[in-house]
Amino acid sequence: MLQLDVLIFDMDGVLIDVSASYRDAVRQSAQLYLEAVMELPPCADDLISREEVAAFKLAGGFNNDWDLATGVLQYFVAMLDAPPATRPPPETLPEISALLRQAGRQISATVETLRQRKDMLSFADTLRTRGSGLEAVRNLLGNRNDHLLFAKGDLRRTNLVKRLFEEIYLGEDLFREEYGESSIFHHGAGLIHHERLIPNPQTLIALSQRVALGIATGRPRRQAIYALERTGILKQFRALVTLEDILAAEISRSARNGRGVSLSKPHPFALWEAVTRITPARVRGAYVGDTPDDVRAANAAKREMDFVSIGCLAAAEDQAALRRELERVGVDVIVEHPDELVELIEQ
Repeated sequence: MLQLDVLIFDMDGVLIDVSASYRDAVRQSAQLYLEAVMELPPCADDLISREEVAAFKLAGGFNNDWDLATGVLQYFVAMLDAPPATRPPPETLPEISALLRQAGRQISATVETLRQRKDMLSFADTLRTRGSGLEAVRNLLGNRNDHLLFAKGDLRRTNLVKRLFEEIYLGEDLFREEYGESSIFHHGAGLIHHERLIPNPQTLIALSQRVALGIATGRPRRQAIYALERTGILKQFRALVTLEDILAAEISRSARNGRGVSLSKPHPFALWEAVTRITPARVRGAYVGDTPDDVRAANAAKREMDFVSIGCLAAAEDQAALRRELERVGVDVIVEHPDELVELIEQ
């Protein structure tokens, strides 16, 4: 049994099942980049499996799913027999699309051959030894064909990976509402509508009567609120820390220190911020997450407060593998499903 004052949740994989939304947006955006934009001959099957996306996620450093999509796509772009860059990088989406189509015509590989040649599970295992996130991918792949990967800047101009991801995830209507532009590459409903609530709503009601509840997530605020309102659980939480809060704090600290700083998980900033927004007192808190980076963040939060790391297996493609990884990074408690928290936390 745990005696807590504050319980902070991650959203994805703990409150919301994103296996058919965010995770599939990673898979589809990489395949759309190669098939629809570069116009490489397609394959009839999915290029990437959910298991392979989950393996990349477990490697660490991919708290942001835009980065996850970039890392997965970089793996495939590096496999291409592409011509070298011959001109400065383009600065608009139409120019980027034209460059990628031209490069695609000079590449002999098909998406089917990429699917047959891949070994993403072994690659993900090796990532753990080479750093974290995109840095680890770069350490393994170098800069091979980097001139064909457009994943930086604003999605309205140069960040093609993020553009594809957001169009696929949000769908036409929500994309226009979010970004004020029509979709270019994906038309139809978004994968966001495939998301479902993981815990029983009564679980959250019962927990909110025992402890103060909050959320610390890497989602953009509007997307987080949309999912929480759609599932009817927003009112149970007294604090919501999102991507915008993390970015604002990074800008503030960078201005003070004169150097760049990352406050995304596994940094504990979002967890501290969520607790502080609930109460300024020194209390005992816990964070419920579903990745090794969530556990690292919760354990790092112990530097400032009495804190417990709780790992949740509910939405994992391979629960045994996730359990091993959570134990490897020093998780305090593991639950198979968030409904178990009712029996775990004392009144």
